[in-house]
Amino acid sequence: MTKKKMMKAAASLMLAAFVAVGFSTPAFAAVPDKDEVKYKGSGKVEVEFEQDVVYKDVNVKVKDSNGKAYKTSIISKDEDDITFKIKDFKNNMKYKISVHGVKKQGTKKYGTFKCTVKIPKASKSISKKKAKSIALSDAVRDYGIKKSTAKNFSIDSDTYKGTKVWEVEFDAKKKGKWYDYEYQISKKSGKILYSEQDD
Repeated sequence: MTKKKMMKAAASLMLAAFVAVGFSTPAFAAVPDKDEVKYKGSGKVEVEFEQDVVYKDVNVKVKDSNGKAYKTSIISKDEDDITFKIKDFKNNMKYKISVHGVKKQGTKKYGTFKCTVKIPKASKSISKKKAKSIALSDAVRDYGIKKSTAKNFSIDSDTYKGTKVWEVEFDAKKKGKWYDYEYQISKKSGKILYSEQDD
């Protein structure tokens, strides 16, 4: 083979290799990508994946920034998220999370998904008793009820326009007539966000 033919053959091989590399399907990583990690409160964490996933002997390991390991328990898992609880967690700390035994649908190898979550400082909230006192004092001042006539109290945890509240409901007498009262009181600040008097 002449030198010219050898160079031509080599050039053809290089072109073929370039085309093969340029148009081949890229390797598809088995470990899913993170969509979002949410702290749900009381040590509960939800990890959402960008792709649908499959699990096999899945377990979740958690360590804090000092390397201390924490026990976990899986609450629920489905094709695009997993929720678990960190036992004996501490507030105001960042945690490293490793979900073992998970893969993207359509891939062969199970791997380890890693992410982090920050558990915020514990937030103080007013008690039911305090919420009741705030509602009663306001009803006496603004609606003119007699405190001694208030009865049938119902105090429940709720959300009002995105804020966590105590919903306080009760009956009270004013000028010989009974009325229903409803209050939405911020758990965090004790501020009255809404109040209503109904016949």
